[in-house]
Amino acid sequence: MLYRQKHIEHALFAGPASKPEGIGRLKEQVAEREKTAPIVIYCGCCPMTRCPNLRPAFSELSELGFTNVRVLNLPTNFYTDWSQKGYPLDKATASSIPVTR
Repeated sequence: MLYRQKHIEHALFAGPASKPEGIGRLKEQVAEREKTAPIVIYCGCCPMTRCPNLRPAFSELSELGFTNVRVLNLPTNFYTDWSQKGYPLDKATASSIPVTR
């Protein structure tokens, strides 16, 4: 839902990494990338210290052999730490969001 409202410009949607389908989509998103390609992950649903998605995503990418993975520091949430500060935003289109069943 949050991605549909607004997200960082050019960000790709993988879904919650705390769920198997989110990890599956994450793997699909990075399947063709070089292992040294820069990858920045973020989740803006809640304070970063309590986020259920960042650690599983980071761990999975590391296990897959990616060596240039960074986590965007959004200590409070996406709205406060990105949107309100006027950083670049994009809205999702219906065709850019995978359907989850």
